[in-house]
Amino acid sequence: MYRFAVKLKSLCTIAILWGGNCIFMPPAIAGCDSSRTYHVFAEALSHKDCVRHFSYRVAHKEILSEQISELQQLELLDLKDNSFKYLPPAIGNLSRLKLIILSGNSLRKLPPEINGWHNIERIQADNNHLIEVAPSIGVLKNLRVLDLSWNQVAGLPPEISGLSALQLLDLSHNMMLSLPEETGRLKKLQVLNLSYNRLAFLPSSVGQLKELKQLDGVHNNLVELPGQIGNLGDLRSLNFSHNKLRSLPASIGKLQQLEILILSHNNITALPGEISRLRNLKTLLINGNPIPAEHIAAWKAKMPHLHIVF
Repeated sequence: MYRFAVKLKSLCTIAILWGGNCIFMPPAIAGCDSSRTYHVFAEALSHKDCVRHFSYRVAHKEILSEQISELQQLELLDLKDNSFKYLPPAIGNLSRLKLIILSGNSLRKLPPEINGWHNIERIQADNNHLIEVAPSIGVLKNLRVLDLSWNQVAGLPPEISGLSALQLLDLSHNMMLSLPEETGRLKKLQVLNLSYNRLAFLPSSVGQLKELKQLDGVHNNLVELPGQIGNLGDLRSLNFSHNKLRSLPASIGKLQQLEILILSHNNITALPGEISRLRNLKTLLINGNPIPAEHIAAWKAKMPHLHIVF
């Protein structure tokens, strides 16, 4: 009997021949730790068959090598705080990717090849220069968190409706002029942040987001809220301060789970009587509105448990 080591190019880096039988040893035995987070590109490439976590933060780095696609086992890719202006199309070959962090770069768009991220659950792309969202994003059926805050996005493609698992969508601090009707098809959405945009209206389809718990639309140009907002039966927090709202729809009284209602700094002159039906409402902020003091006093008497800031 004899044995000797043979180097392979497959997922197993060492094979031992023992009595004529080939026994493959796992990468960890060969000195490759799949639980480790790698930080050096060359080192990651030398262990590419088992690297799952790669954090690559290199100040002023503008180009990401196409070789990133060689890390086929990658599940977490952290590219935060570089100076990347674009991502190579080959990045779409990382089909095992679950989390990608792109925050703090100079990206103007994401490549259409992101449709290859079949297992992606979270895309963190805040603080870039994004001006649009690729329609191909609609095929990412496992995506749960999409953070596009602090960019220059003016609108979403209708294909956004394909994100059937999406739970959190952050579009705050962009240049959004409108929200597509297809947004209403995001049936799993729980948190929607539209703050600091240029929205003049919300589509009626927002009322179809039956699992929504938090809706923020601070600092926009909204004059009214759609009546369908009353269909958001699971909503806990509603914040539309710093808009141009003149009134509230009577349907707001249907939000039986609502606990926080923030309407500061609008043009509201009176609150609909239906608000008295909100038995779980704990906090109401209406400061900065031209509501007569006697009306405020009446509401405080009607709902003594309610903390009102006026």
